[in-house]
Amino acid sequence: MPASRCPSSAAAAATLVAVPSRRLALPQTLARPSFASSASVDPRLARPQRSYTLAAATAPTRTPLALVPNSPSLFPHRSFSSSRAMASSTQLLQGILDANETYAAAFAQSDPALLKKLAVGQSPKIFWLGCSDSRVSAELATGVAPGSIFVHRNIAQCFHKGDLSASAALAYAVHVLKVEAIIVCGHTGCGGVRAGMQAAVDSSEKEAKGEEQPVPEPGSVADTISKWIAPIKSLASSQLPACSAASRSPLDTLSLAELTDQHVRDTVQAVAESDIVRAAWDEGRELSVHGWVYHVATAKLRDLDCGYKGGAFHLSSLVFSSLLAETVPE
Repeated sequence: MPASRCPSSAAAAATLVAVPSRRLALPQTLARPSFASSASVDPRLARPQRSYTLAAATAPTRTPLALVPNSPSLFPHRSFSSSRAMASSTQLLQGILDANETYAAAFAQSDPALLKKLAVGQSPKIFWLGCSDSRVSAELATGVAPGSIFVHRNIAQCFHKGDLSASAALAYAVHVLKVEAIIVCGHTGCGGVRAGMQAAVDSSEKEAKGEEQPVPEPGSVADTISKWIAPIKSLASSQLPACSAASRSPLDTLSLAELTDQHVRDTVQAVAESDIVRAAWDEGRELSVHGWVYHVATAKLRDLDCGYKGGAFHLSSLVFSSLLAETVPE
């Protein structure tokens, strides 16, 4: 988004500047959970004993040590819902509580100082706006220790105008916790994105046939979902002509990936233009906003290079942060 399109504050002339978000320095401490492969496993809950070692932070300053388990196996249990021999809900919940006992004991033994620090308060550097999808965990995806990321999640990582939940989380992160960076993270295979595209396709087909669009009953499940994904549906509708020109289905993997990327970019822009973020820039805060996509099949993050950064500079002195970093002395 060109800086000239962003209204400046009279107080500080805070202006959005597109920045390569790959330059964002995340905490380097790793906290990748893994579990001893030799442990006995409940066939229904698969709860092995966990074995941890300490991993020192590779960078700096007051980043807490991380708990890094010894085993190459990453997860203590497979998805509960995928097991055909599913335990009763009581057994399932008890299994989770039992697993927590093991985790808590290992944590306390490995790094009691970190537990004490976390009990006093939090000072995360990152605010993460992500999807509620059960496959995408901010902490696991980034490998950071507890206390590093302040997280808000909803369906398809949306930032709707008037959404008090997302706005409150952002306001608290930016103005109380004083985070230094905001990450909007989408992911492949997002159900909310697919629903938005499907709704766009359905509407287009009905329009072509001259049929009326169905109106969900107010307060119904369909009404709630349709309202939530409405911005994604609108975005998807704008991409339908391109899909048609390329002779591909709007619901194929590539089309949905393109929609996911653009939705993340739009959400990054919405966050960057919010009064909450602009108020921080008016104060001269070095706060940045970034867009990433998590690839479920590989567990890797991809930077969309659609970040923004604001500062109290006159328009003539605004430059890309990468150039600024190279020309301004430390």
